[in-house]
Amino acid sequence: MPKQRSLYSCNQCGSEFPKYFGKCPSCGEWNSLVEQAVSPSPSANRATALTPRSGTKSRSASLPDPQPIAALTLAQISDYPQSRLLSGYTELDRVLGGGIVPGSLVLIGGDPGIGKSTLLLQVANQLATQYRILYVCAEESGQQVKLRSQRLGISFGNGKLGRQEDGGDGEMGGWGGRQYSNLRLPSPLTP
Repeated sequence: MPKQRSLYSCNQCGSEFPKYFGKCPSCGEWNSLVEQAVSPSPSANRATALTPRSGTKSRSASLPDPQPIAALTLAQISDYPQSRLLSGYTELDRVLGGGIVPGSLVLIGGDPGIGKSTLLLQVANQLATQYRILYVCAEESGQQVKLRSQRLGISFGNGKLGRQEDGGDGEMGGWGGRQYSNLRLPSPLTP
């Protein structure tokens, strides 16, 4: 038997939260949250992906309150043709199923020194003729990326490497202890 849980509703703005706060995070009113017992529904055992509840910050105030989205089987998902970007490297395009899917993230792995960064800098250079490119690396400093691109004869036109504002050491900005570099190009995202 599923356990009964509590939900806290603000009697000023109507926002709901899974735990109690002295001050409503949505409207800022003090001592306005009231506990309500919620009995689990029979459909609670189904796999669902929940979007943010009302009361949490959303991207657009014009959107309706989000609702749970039920998981779909593969047969329920509609097919549509997906355009792909050609990298300029036939074998890479073949491995990626015909090219790079816009908006996708591809993890390239291999032994150290095998040429992963070199290949990806060359692909970024090829795509930079038509698209804006963001180059992110976790194991190289900005200086290493710059030296490699110079060795390959890659300039990226007006592209810039982002620098950490408070670092002072000339290295790329870090997030979570990792290094990143980014190339911002003036060309549009689509051709």
